[in-house]
Amino acid sequence: MVRLLKLTRSHTHFQGSSVSLYGSAPQIRYNVQVDNQPAQELTENGGVLAAITGLKPALHTIKLIVIDTSGLTFSFQRAEFDIGMRGYV
Repeated sequence: MVRLLKLTRSHTHFQGSSVSLYGSAPQIRYNVQVDNQPAQELTENGGVLAAITGLKPALHTIKLIVIDTSGLTFSFQRAEFDIGMRGYV
């Protein structure tokens, strides 16, 4: 687990048509932004931080922006990408 400060940003590039981010963010405000589109403020749902689907198979950028942890612990565990090939995630 990593203790993050206010307004922490992390981004990565991925090739595919969907991405799911997993971790723990109890009562923590955070946004997820794909391809510089307006950010969506999300809440953790059973270990899923975000599930973005329906993207065109291409190179994408995803940003995870922690707005405020209020002294709580935010944990990013992994990302899973659908690369558009049967049997591979």
